[in-house]
Amino acid sequence: MDDSRDYSQHARALQILCGALMMGMMSFAAVAIFLVNVGGMGQDGELLIPLIMGGIGFTSIPPTQFVGMQIKSQKPEAGSTEEGYIGQYRGGSLIGWAGLEGAAFANLVAYILAGQWWSLVIPGVCLCWMALTFPTEAKLKDWLRHRLQEGDL
Repeated sequence: MDDSRDYSQHARALQILCGALMMGMMSFAAVAIFLVNVGGMGQDGELLIPLIMGGIGFTSIPPTQFVGMQIKSQKPEAGSTEEGYIGQYRGGSLIGWAGLEGAAFANLVAYILAGQWWSLVIPGVCLCWMALTFPTEAKLKDWLRHRLQEGDL
């Protein structure tokens, strides 16, 4: 891998994607909180909906993270270039982030319907997870360096 090569464009594209997913989640959370607290939505005492959505959200996170990691760690086709490796990183990251966003949105809907504050825990965890996996140029370079050492590129 050529360290002088500029990976900032790839990192910037990933940052925009991840940031947009995070902002969408935060915007919907703000709307949900407004609807419950000001708009009178959410039925007090309703527990079934948040429990079901919490279960769906909680159980959907591990499979999507596993698939994302599998895509990132697949052995690329013979003759793959750095662009191919970066595509793997992008695809795996997007699948992981989409799974987190899906779990968060399911629980935000449960919060709107039932008004249970603990329905906001999973969206908070998902948002923190996305922040921890936020892409940087250094992370991309390190991942690519590791993949190139394993591969035959």
